[in-house]
Amino acid sequence: MANARQLARQCAVQALYSWQLTDGDPFDIDAAFRIENDMDDVDVDYFRELLCEIPRLCEELDGHIIPLLARPLAEVDPVERAILRLGAYELK
Repeated sequence: MANARQLARQCAVQALYSWQLTDGDPFDIDAAFRIENDMDDVDVDYFRELLCEIPRLCEELDGHIIPLLARPLAEVDPVERAILRLGAYELK
């Protein structure tokens, strides 16, 4: 069974995907996501941190990712892009 932080990451990837497709406000996406999903076992504080900080630091995170890619970042699938940004955030 996944721990609360792993669940926060999984939820954050879904919410970041939504953010990328809609360019919506992360706070609005957070509120909607928590209404639509069971967050009882999720580290909600970490989920919120990821959802708010990754968009804020997106250019910086992309700067670490882009040199490592074999294709332009815009050609990377949005789910993969969300995962890469989350990983870059955790490694910074």
